[in-house]
Formats: sequence, C-alpha cells, structure tokens
Amino acid sequence: MSDAAQQMEAPSQPTQAPPPSAEPTPAAPPKTVTLANFLENSVVLASATVSIECEYIGARYDLVVPDVHLFCNSPLCGKVMAFAPDAARWTVPDRTSWIELKFLRYTCRSCQKSPKLYAVRIRFSNESLNEAAFTKIGEEPPNIGPTPKSLRDLLGDAWVLYLKGVRAEMAGLELGAFVYYRRAVERIWPALLDKFIKLSQYDASLDQLRQLQDAREAKPINRSMEGAKESIPTTLYVDGKNPLEALIEAYGDRTKEYPSAECTARAEGMRRALNQLASIGSG
Repeated sequence: MSDAAQQMEAPSQPTQAPPPSAEPTPAAPPKTVTLANFLENSVVLASATVSIECEYIGARYDLVVPDVHLFCNSPLCGKVMAFAPDAARWTVPDRTSWIELKFLRYTCRSCQKSPKLYAVRIRFSNESLNEAAFTKIGEEPPNIGPTPKSLRDLLGDAWVLYLKGVRAEMAGLELGAFVYYRRAVERIWPALLDKFIKLSQYDASLDQLRQLQDAREAKPINRSMEGAKESIPTTLYVDGKNPLEALIEAYGDRTKEYPSAECTARAEGMRRALNQLASIGSG
C-alpha cells in the first residue's frame, strides 16, 4: 500500500480544544473619599468618587454639607480650625441622573472670618444616594496650606511667586515649583538678610555683623548666600541648626541643572525653609 493510502486510512487524531481564555480581571471600583477630604485636599480640576450623606425630609432628599478643617489666617486664630458651611444642607434635584454646579461657602467657626469659596461640579445618579462624582472647578483663596502672616510679611511682593510655586508643586510640576520658589528666594534675599542683621545686633560679633552686611551687597546670589551662612549667631539657630543652611542647600547652584526628582526635593526644601525663616523673630 502506498504511503499516501496509509495516510488516508490512518485514524485522524482528535484536535485539542484551545485552552480557555483567562477571564478578564474586573476593574477595581474607584476609591471613594469623603466630601470634607475632597474639598480640603484635592487640587483644582481634580475629580473623585465622593461618599455623601443624604437625608430624606418629607418628599425630598437633602445633601448634608460637612465642616472642613482649614488654616485660619485671622490674627484671632492663626492655626487649623473648623470651618462651617453657610448652608448646612441643600436639596438634591429629583431626576434620574443630573449634573449640578454648586458654590460652597465656608467661614471659620471660631472667629467668623477667613472666608473660603469652593466651586464644584457634581454628577449624581439614582443608582446610589451615598456616592456622587465630584470635580473641583475652583477655590478661593487657593489651597496652599498654612499661610501665617509672618510668611506673607517676609515674602512681600514675592508672595505671587510663592503662590505659583505651591500650585505647581501640588500639580506635580517639579521643575516649575523649583523655579518659582527659587525666584521668590532671589527676590526676598536682601530683605531676609536685613532681618537677620537686625536680629543679630545684640548677639553677633562685630565681624559677624560686618560679614552679614558684606553679604548683603555681594554678587552673585550664591556668593552672598555663602557669606551670610557663616555669619549667623548661634542664638538664632533653630533646634541647634543654622536657619539659613536648609534654604541655601535647597536653592542649589545657579550653574547646575537638576533632574526632576531632585527638583521636587529642592522645591519642598525651599518651601519648608521659608516657613521656618518667617517664624524667626515673629513672636
């Protein structure tokens, strides 16, 4: 029998079924945050699934507007305080699904000052009265954390640059935050040295005072910084550390370019150092 005939008579081998395809992994449900947390911590244009509290009153549902905790800039407070909404609840429209644009106004519960305004877009669904999709459209004043009067006094007209730096830092723009903070430092540097010269008058030696005054006039700024750093009397140290050292270290060298990760650390370092420097002698 020919090979071709043998092949024709040979029993066919059963074909194996392809292995079952793996079941697709279901997408994780979006993480929910509280409404207070969303208002306090989210950046402008951020979106999130927000857990909300609704109360059934008569023939309607009311959304309960919570307190938030923010830094109160009023001289009467000057710390993080509870802020109350101007309306503790508002009626949820009776529709299958809908979008609301709302302004939420807050003031400090203690001093009734430091007004705060949020603009939010809310997408509701009758599938759940415990959740809604929120987008922060805007807020005024912007969310920049504690801003004591001493910091604003130190920054003066560099306050706008500092504000831009904070916004860039919150948006993850490492290089932008670094550049804005550095420009703010450059603008206030002469005034900062004047502050330390004034604070050092009774504790610094004549050589230290002369070195601070020379640093005040020195160019470029890196040379001025190095001269000033070595001239601060120990009586002005904070927790045993030279208060200018952290700022100068974070500011870096004008002739170098830094990678993004390092820009992030340096931006944060300048922000922290400016807040610490503002508090020296402010009491």
